[in-house]
Amino acid sequence: MHVNSFLESMPLTKLTHQKIEALFRKKEAEGLSTGSIHNIAAVLSSALNRAVKDGKISANPAARAERPPLVRKEQLVLDHEQILSLLEAAEGDRFEAVYLLVSTSGMRESEIFGLRWRDVNLGKATAKITGCLSRLPKDSDVPEGAVFLEGRWVLIPPRPIEAGARSR
Repeated sequence: MHVNSFLESMPLTKLTHQKIEALFRKKEAEGLSTGSIHNIAAVLSSALNRAVKDGKISANPAARAERPPLVRKEQLVLDHEQILSLLEAAEGDRFEAVYLLVSTSGMRESEIFGLRWRDVNLGKATAKITGCLSRLPKDSDVPEGAVFLEGRWVLIPPRPIEAGARSR
């Protein structure tokens, strides 16, 4: 989306690292996180590498473009007492089970909302992650392996746990 509109606005031969850096500054001014800008840079660089390979341009200007420094936001982490207070306050709420899963399972939000009854074994107190609830961007196709739900909502297969990552 960000890259398409940018590339459509000028011929590849007129693209410079300065124009790419201006795109990054514009996206930052629009409120995009530096992580999102780094993702845009990666997509743009990949597309321009393909253009080099296809002989459409001689060099990839994104390779010379400076990206804004990556800024990570501090994550709020509740301590044990705060979690107990949260669960006590959530008692009887229609989302009580969600609060319990969020605070005790390590599951991602999309994994929790992707749970189906067939994935849950109340007797063994287990849940199997078989899908993640995701909203498709406008005009995008349903990804391979996804289950189309309603509107633009789909269940996509979960991301694999990376080697060396903590199992959940």
